[in-house]
Amino acid sequence: MDGTATAILRMQFESVVRMVWLHFSAPNSFIESYAGSIFVDNPPKEFPSVAEMIAKIKKCGVKGPGETLEEFKDIAWKGMNNHIHNGYLALSRHVNSYPEKLVIQIIRNSNALNLMAAMVLARIKQSKDDVNFVKNLQLSYQDIMPELRFN
Repeated sequence: MDGTATAILRMQFESVVRMVWLHFSAPNSFIESYAGSIFVDNPPKEFPSVAEMIAKIKKCGVKGPGETLEEFKDIAWKGMNNHIHNGYLALSRHVNSYPEKLVIQIIRNSNALNLMAAMVLARIKQSKDDVNFVKNLQLSYQDIMPELRFN
């Protein structure tokens, strides 16, 4: 494993943050700016920063997603940025490999991000069966997920 796994985790994290923000908090005007034809010389509005999106998610009235994403960011952001920008961690991991605990943490975090994406999709579909299915997955596979903090 090289820095690619950490870089992919960062991209996955940012994608999930955007997805959750779009579902819970994005203004309709922002979403509409992406609905029409998009041209290089007339791009749609830029996404807010990750921190801004998480702050808005936390204010949306649904407890859990914003807090979970913020905690993940607080713990992993610095390390993920270091890998993305080819910092000392990427070089060190290339030379010395990844500690086993870190590999396990990366996989668990990726699993949790996939579950968050699945939950948003179930909510968009407005299917109670799918929402319950995703909740049951989370409970059934706790051994391959980060520790649950928000139920």
